[in-house]
Amino acid sequence: MPRGRSLEDLTTLQMALVGYQVEKQKIEDQIRRIEAQLKGKRVPLSSAAAAPAKPAVRRVLSAGARARIAAAQKKRWAEHRKRAAEQAGLTGSPLRNSSEPRSVPSRLPGSYSMALRKRNRDMIRASYIACPTRLTKCYDV
Repeated sequence: MPRGRSLEDLTTLQMALVGYQVEKQKIEDQIRRIEAQLKGKRVPLSSAAAAPAKPAVRRVLSAGARARIAAAQKKRWAEHRKRAAEQAGLTGSPLRNSSEPRSVPSRLPGSYSMALRKRNRDMIRASYIACPTRLTKCYDV
């Protein structure tokens, strides 16, 4: 068997080349029509397409700058809350006083009651009694 390309492969490649040349001609015609509509005016490319992207440099802010930004943001939110309360027809006081501590739900770990701890401890002990072959750690609650 010959090592070169077969005659069928060459004709397929030639047909593909002719097809791509026809497509190229159509695209060039479209470009000419668009340029005629623009009447020779050049439209600048977007900055993303015109210049290669430079890697972003992270700016480092000092602690004082971060504090000033945080204070300004708190001031803006306080003004926003004040306007929202006035529009809602309230007395003009803020919706939530930022000086008051937030309430913590009693269901969070570490803050639940002794009765709940006892109930959980009893349930765990009951599960060990029900299944003595269980090979898990004992929970100290």
